[in-house]
Amino acid sequence: MLELKTFGRLEPGDNPGSVSSILKLRASRNKQAIGELGVEVLGIEGLRWPDRSAESSSDDDALLGTLLPDYLNSRAFTIFGGAAEVQLGIIARTMAGV
Repeated sequence: MLELKTFGRLEPGDNPGSVSSILKLRASRNKQAIGELGVEVLGIEGLRWPDRSAESSSDDDALLGTLLPDYLNSRAFTIFGGAAEVQLGIIARTMAGV
């Protein structure tokens, strides 16, 4: 919602500046933290790879089957769309007025 609210205020052709970098960086880190928490809470069960060939017998099985791929994919969130270090550089340059 924060992203939608922020970008909804921009006029066509406006540059969002460092706001987009801050939002991207925060979203990437939140995605990773959620995945890490899920794996930590579920322990060894959180490392189960989904069996896409069989129907899940419960909602718990469905949750467990999606956690590991989401956790592993969350690592890429700090890379695609601009590495975290690049985003931090953009934010720093904007704050320094460079």
